[in-house]
Amino acid sequence: MTEQSDISAKANKLTKVQKFYIAGHRDRTAKSLAKELECNPKIVKQYLDFLSRREQNTKQEEVVTAPAKPEGQPAGVAEIKPPVAGDLLAKKKGAVVMTPAASELGDANRKSNRMSQRLAKNVTKIRPE
Repeated sequence: MTEQSDISAKANKLTKVQKFYIAGHRDRTAKSLAKELECNPKIVKQYLDFLSRREQNTKQEEVVTAPAKPEGQPAGVAEIKPPVAGDLLAKKKGAVVMTPAASELGDANRKSNRMSQRLAKNVTKIRPE
């Protein structure tokens, strides 16, 4: 069998390793990549086209979804958001543990002994505190 028939006899799908290699060497031609990877140049060309289309789509999405900067905020300054208790939980291999910081944040945010107005109207205090 010749080298050309060996290449055409290979499967028409690229492996993950081949795709990774092609993505890292986009500057080279499809023919040289196919020869190095021992696969069909048509498939390499199709994958290179797919990568370029995907790159263009992500660039378009970034332009469309760029957040608007508030008027009073200087350029390059990110908006600071307060931490959420869920962000402060320790997570590892399916186990979640509440850290002291998360517990304190939860206690600070909890509304203590607040009754709804409807309930407060129907409660009579015997001894005011």
